[in-house]
Amino acid sequence: MVTAKGLAKAAKNVLLAPLRAGMTLWLWSMQVLLYASVIVVALLGVALLGHMAWHASHPLENPRYKGLTYWQLLKWEKMVTDRQTTAWNRAHPNLNPTGWDTCISGDVFVATLGYLTAARYYLFHWPGSIQDYLQTVDKAWEDLPISNYSPGASADPCVYHYIPTPEELPKLEAEYNAWKASQAERP
Repeated sequence: MVTAKGLAKAAKNVLLAPLRAGMTLWLWSMQVLLYASVIVVALLGVALLGHMAWHASHPLENPRYKGLTYWQLLKWEKMVTDRQTTAWNRAHPNLNPTGWDTCISGDVFVATLGYLTAARYYLFHWPGSIQDYLQTVDKAWEDLPISNYSPGASADPCVYHYIPTPEELPKLEAEYNAWKASQAERP
């Protein structure tokens, strides 16, 4: 027997069925869009970090880095930081910190963050082609204060004041290795 309550329930189901189907379709499409966005952002991040690693192995165009690659600049920073921290630790025997390598790892983290920030900025201020985009991001990244380079005087062991040319680096590295060997012999 058909009752008013049953008739109302049937009418409600008939009227709400398209709305339920539309809502289900909308939720499914938003879920697909979210997953697709996450995948695209992850792929873009991997591509940008790959390009950053590639760019870091080529000479930096900024004249203050004198043609060094980013990896050579980090090697130089490690050599200088090691010498400065050894001198600082000897001058302050009661304050002997152990985490000077954070200067280097911190620089790599900050440089990566700066690269991704520049990449994100120029993604929303598109300069033209993909090649123009990558060159613009690289130039913006090189203009950031990479590796705590400071021309002024500072007592901070994480800051150095001189950047060698690529031709000078092997000689300075040999001097550093000789110094390091003499430090190992020292008590």
